[in-house]
Amino acid sequence: MGLDASGKCDIVLAADFDTAVWGAVYQISPEQKILLDEYESLGKGYQILNTEVMSADNQCLPVYTYQAMPDFIDPQLQPFDWYHEFVLQGVSYHEFPAEYRETIQAVEMIKDPDQERTARHQTLLSELQKSLRGKQAD
Repeated sequence: MGLDASGKCDIVLAADFDTAVWGAVYQISPEQKILLDEYESLGKGYQILNTEVMSADNQCLPVYTYQAMPDFIDPQLQPFDWYHEFVLQGVSYHEFPAEYRETIQAVEMIKDPDQERTARHQTLLSELQKSLRGKQAD
């Protein structure tokens, strides 16, 4: 659950590779990590999880990710429509498998009652889409 009482993405460690979470690995600076920790509500909803992932070229990479803290998990909550769209944009950009995209598309979402927050995120989504279109044209 996000601090806005809506559903958010989370990961759960699985014992097998049949259950997978697709994602992207980035290298960031210490300054960027501080900002990301704040944005991801580190210690106030999410905790750092150190783990390993398998890359597309079958390399095992040590990474960290943000995992929801147990007291902040509510599977009944649905994501806001704008959040759902951010996730789908990432899935498309990284060209994750169609089945994975379909699974995410099937997640039910709700309209954010906060119109100001919705407008801010819609602006960000528009900027992201323009940026992605520009990169695809390169």
